[in-house]
Order: sequence, then structure tokens, then C-alpha cells
Amino acid sequence: MRNPVSRPVRHLATLVFVGAWISLTASCSSDPLIVTGEVDVTVSPALAFELNFSTLTTLVRSPNAVDGNVAGECSVDREFFSVSIFGEADATGLRSVHVSSDEMSVDIGGVVYSGLDGASCRIATRTVDPGYAVWFDVDCVLDDADGNTVTAVGDLSLEGCR
Repeated sequence: MRNPVSRPVRHLATLVFVGAWISLTASCSSDPLIVTGEVDVTVSPALAFELNFSTLTTLVRSPNAVDGNVAGECSVDREFFSVSIFGEADATGLRSVHVSSDEMSVDIGGVVYSGLDGASCRIATRTVDPGYAVWFDVDCVLDDADGNTVTAVGDLSLEGCR
């Protein structure tokens, strides 16, 4: 004869396991994306923008700013990284900054300036922790489709990349 208590105990054990699994996966996916550093983007001597995270700042994980909060995305592995930081999509100033191992771009008021790593754009990776963090320097002259240029100089560190 079967023990009538064993069936509820087994169901309870299954529920505990499922609850622990959900809790574990939820906590892993909720790692914050944290940025620190600064990038100065100069359009002309009279017009410059500063992306300044002088203290550790948590970004909303999104391709768009959410309720006025700066958003970001970051991925990193041994050979390549990609970081995007987004402000308000309808801003007249600096809307977004994208830096990867081989290129950089900024969106200023809807005009995109970009450049490839090389002679006029230096992207130097300082530290990479695959799947988690990246720290890099940029010193770039970026141009738009009409040949207008801006400069972008600075360094950023991100933790919580995927």
C-alpha cells in the first residue's frame, strides 16, 4: 500500500524546486547595467555635449530612454564588445552614443556621425570581462553623410553586460 503522505510531499518538493528555479533565473536576469565615465562630444568651439557619469549610474536596459531615465545596452565577449547609451529620442542635443570594438557613432538631434576604428578614430579596450564588463577609451573624429565632423573623446566603464 502507498503512503498517502508521500504524494503531497513530492508535490511540495516539486513546487519548492520550481520556485527556487524561477527565483534563480529572475535574479540572474536582473543584474543592473552600471556605467561610469565621461565622453565629450564637440561639434564646434561654441557647441559641445558631455555624456557624464561621474558616479556609478544604473541604466535602464532598453533601446530607448524610459521616463526620462538614460537607457543602455551592452554585450561583451573575448573578441568584441558593443555598448549603446540612449537619451530621449526627440532631444535636440545628444540622443545616443554607440561604441563597439571597431566603430563609434553619436546621434545629435537626428544627425548621425560615425567612424571606424583606425586613423581618425581610436577605440582602445582597457579591460574586458567576457559576458560581464568592459572599460574602454575613445578618441575619434566622426563624420556625417555630408562630411561634417565632430570629435568624441573620453572613457567609459560598464558592468552588467550580457
